[in-house]
Amino acid sequence: MDSSILETYLDCNIFQPTNVDIPYIKTKSIVSICEELHFAILTGARVMLYGDYDADGLFSMLVWKEVFDCIGYSNYFLYQYTKRTHHISPFIVQQAIHGNAEYIIICDTGCSVEDQNVLTSLKQYGLNIIVIDHHSSKYDYDALQREINVFNSFEEQDALNGDAVSGAYAALLVANVLCLDFLHKPLANNAKCYALASMYSDVVDLSTKIGVALYNNVVLQKLSMPAFMRAFNRYNYRIGKRFFQYIFNPPINACFRSEHFEDLNFLLSQKVIYKKEKCIENILELHQFYSKLAATYSFKFTQERFGNLLYCVYNLEEGEKFVHIRNFSGLIANNIASAENCAVVVLFKMKNNYQGSFRDPFKRNFLSFFELFCNAGGHPPAFGITVPLDKIDFFKKNLIEMGARTSDNKDEKYIYIPSECIETISDLQIVALYNEYMNTNKSVVLKVICKKVSLIKSTSFYKYYNVDLPLQVTCVSPLMRGSILLVEPCICKDIQLKEVALL
Repeated sequence: MDSSILETYLDCNIFQPTNVDIPYIKTKSIVSICEELHFAILTGARVMLYGDYDADGLFSMLVWKEVFDCIGYSNYFLYQYTKRTHHISPFIVQQAIHGNAEYIIICDTGCSVEDQNVLTSLKQYGLNIIVIDHHSSKYDYDALQREINVFNSFEEQDALNGDAVSGAYAALLVANVLCLDFLHKPLANNAKCYALASMYSDVVDLSTKIGVALYNNVVLQKLSMPAFMRAFNRYNYRIGKRFFQYIFNPPINACFRSEHFEDLNFLLSQKVIYKKEKCIENILELHQFYSKLAATYSFKFTQERFGNLLYCVYNLEEGEKFVHIRNFSGLIANNIASAENCAVVVLFKMKNNYQGSFRDPFKRNFLSFFELFCNAGGHPPAFGITVPLDKIDFFKKNLIEMGARTSDNKDEKYIYIPSECIETISDLQIVALYNEYMNTNKSVVLKVICKKVSLIKSTSFYKYYNVDLPLQVTCVSPLMRGSILLVEPCICKDIQLKEVALL
């Protein structure tokens, strides 16, 4: 591929320079936390690790587990998940006392107003509290820093050149300073893998300098997967976007959204985890069950279309058998958005309010608009919504106005490159690597006009064709001469061309 053609379609600045070092960010708050942890390690203090009730929270906790294991520090224990919450669980107090904890590292939460009562309870028992978070908060950050040791990457974005990171990546940045400056030991490779997984699970832009550095450190240096991660890798994928988005993260999220924690807690307590471990099978089956259930519920919502915006509501009755389906509103919104090819609001009508999610397949920034008229939080094209029962008419009125404004403002889903521009496997590798960084932005797809079609092989799920590209394409749809196909260069076991759509 000619470099000028490449620059026509891609932002090639993302490849320069090739940085593989974890950023060294030494703020006052990070140093304060490291001093506290260094003292705890030197004195052999008992440390409790706590992560929020989602994949990012879990991976944040595992970052510290891997760091402690790597330096040979064993006097720590992990929080056992109990009942899902969006703030620090009150069960942390009881577990800390029973575990004889002296220090608690709280990850991916802890900076909100709602967290302060639990933090106060922990302090009353004489526990040393460390909070590492990445969420915006209405609580006074300066006041919080005077009360406890805390690093919030959102509040201290200037130190990160304005870039956002996930909760686990924030934990990794602290651990990096601890290992380099205080312990004089290398940062655990497994910890880096969990930080990368969290950037995908929490949909934090990986195309920033700080994001690219983490990806390059883990993937381009070909780090091995941690045992817990490897146990889910049934198809022997390489570490990368598709592994995290389709293989590893979804089953973990299913545990939290369905509030089934027994198998997850058991796995976290094990030193050795095997691929055929029964608990792994249970988690995979749980994910499969709720994926099918979400697909079924997608057809149960009443729908109203406002321009390029679809409004979907389901009345969740008290005592409904699958009450946890309310936690899968994002997955349901994804299903509907994919089928209808438009932005979607999905709401469950609950006893006291409406709860749900918004998704936009074109990855536009809607969050700032929704924040003006409802309680919305998350990422620009994908976020959660809460609406009081008596405010639903006002909410709907704003949707109608928004739908009218966005009806003629539908962007393309992808960046399209004519397949004629691709000449070698190296060209495909460049595009595939570019797509790895595009976890929040538009992926690149090749538009292929099939002048020649040759079926190479067929399985129960896929068909493999030669269509005059350097690699065969993997399709669900049957191809024939003249077919117009969109394929995405991606990294699975190796570089593959996956069907996106048959036009």
